[in-house]
Amino acid sequence: MTRRTADVGAGEDVGADVDERAWAALHRDGEVHPWTAEAEEVWGGTQPYPGPDDRLRHHRAICLHTRAYDLQRAGEYALALPYWRAAVGEWAALHASDAFWERLAGRMPPIDGRPVPAEVLAAVRRALPGMLLDVHVALARELRGTAPEPAGEHVALIRGSGFPAGAVAAARAALVEELDGRVAEAIDQRRFGPTFDEVADWLRLDPAAPVPARLLVVLANEWAWTLIGRDDGWRVVRNLLRRVDEVLPPEAVEVVPDDDRARLLHWQGAQLLYTEMPPRITDDPAEIQRIERVNQRAERYYRESLTRSPSVRLPPWEVEKDLAKCLARQAECAHLTGRDADARRLLADAVALDAGCEWAADLVERLGAPGPGPARRWPLEATVDAAEIDHLLVGGRTVEAMELLERLERTGVGAGNRQGLAEHPAVARLAAAVRPHPLRRRRVEAVLARLRAGGEAQAGTGGAAALDNPWRWHAEADPYRDSAFGVLGVEPTTVVRRAHAVARRSRVRFGEVRYLGRVVDEAAINAAEQRLRDPVGRVLETLRVHAVREPRPR
Repeated sequence: MTRRTADVGAGEDVGADVDERAWAALHRDGEVHPWTAEAEEVWGGTQPYPGPDDRLRHHRAICLHTRAYDLQRAGEYALALPYWRAAVGEWAALHASDAFWERLAGRMPPIDGRPVPAEVLAAVRRALPGMLLDVHVALARELRGTAPEPAGEHVALIRGSGFPAGAVAAARAALVEELDGRVAEAIDQRRFGPTFDEVADWLRLDPAAPVPARLLVVLANEWAWTLIGRDDGWRVVRNLLRRVDEVLPPEAVEVVPDDDRARLLHWQGAQLLYTEMPPRITDDPAEIQRIERVNQRAERYYRESLTRSPSVRLPPWEVEKDLAKCLARQAECAHLTGRDADARRLLADAVALDAGCEWAADLVERLGAPGPGPARRWPLEATVDAAEIDHLLVGGRTVEAMELLERLERTGVGAGNRQGLAEHPAVARLAAAVRPHPLRRRRVEAVLARLRAGGEAQAGTGGAAALDNPWRWHAEADPYRDSAFGVLGVEPTTVVRRAHAVARRSRVRFGEVRYLGRVVDEAAINAAEQRLRDPVGRVLETLRVHAVREPRPR
């Protein structure tokens, strides 16, 4: 089906010849079908189209997309994938082509005597990537549990679609749009394992996805608190952190917010520190050296944690106190190996961080009180941001957490933008905490609604997000055989009048009317008329039908 690809678009005569042969191949039983095997072959199959002809590219997009839907509905996932890829590639090229949209505007007949406004065409153009990618969002969700490989292919298709970065990012976020709520619920119910596995599944499908990466770290941070009270708690925490390392690739770590990453660094330091705490260090030089190295590693984790988010100085994290213990343990190792100058320096650092550090007390008695420690290398005051909500919730200060959220909304401090603040995990936990209290819940929901509305306005969708999506995937999805033009029996360039629908309804009353094998009833006619008399509907309908073949110049 690909042997003519090199000829397609090679020149005006060849393009016209291809157009005529494909147009003839689409005709069956007096109707124009969106796909036939013969037309697909003429248009070059799923191989990339190298030519500049947007009209031919549009034909290919419709033809290949129709075939993808047919194969997907039939359960032929592997066969459908090359058609999905090829069709999305053609649509992405059409979306980027100013000439295509100018030509489309020229094909729009007036509606009720008025031309289709340019802003309507612009809104549809903005919305088109999201509409088309929404199909693959739905398929990835549907297939994730039963067919993870095809699900991953659809996620990869979204990433490599060629559509603008904003549309791709929005589709990737839509893949997991309900995951935040499930994670908050799992934390509230202490039901970590299944939710961790679900988030990990999404990360395997989209390894650098920001939302699952953040939620995996949030889950691990909260889960660790529930483990450390067990007899084998620190060993289990170590295994949990090992699982996080296995699931979270380096590129995903980089997109995790600093607050959450700082807390994970705390646990990485703590699982080293608290599994290496005998009452007294052995006199074995090799063992002393090993313990010192372990504590040096833990120190690095703690220092990076503080650098990323000074808020980890506050309860329940109190990273400075753990760092002081680390330094005290290193000071003891230095003293036992005859390096008292190093021991005093490390001890001074430890006492400067936590004057009441119990791990330093014995060494202070042996070496004397240390001099003043060095200036700290991180900010003294915790940044006031959305992460503070967590600390208030832990202390049972829910009303204060609500007031902080309202203050953050007013000032813009915290998540960098309004949408980011609304999606912050601490805010999700606040929403979960107030759910049983109607007045508090309404107060928090009102703030979230304003934040999200502001985020959407900043995104500049221009209303496009509200457009109905005729490509939406469902079990009976067939967007190219549900043409309003075919239901009414008119050409795509026809000026639709009420008389067209009246005549079609009369035919239905006097006998069965079919379009592409489907029975047309009055409800379908009414819906088709409504779509074609609406400017947005008219543009969307025109995008989904083959353009009427223009006569070949003689």
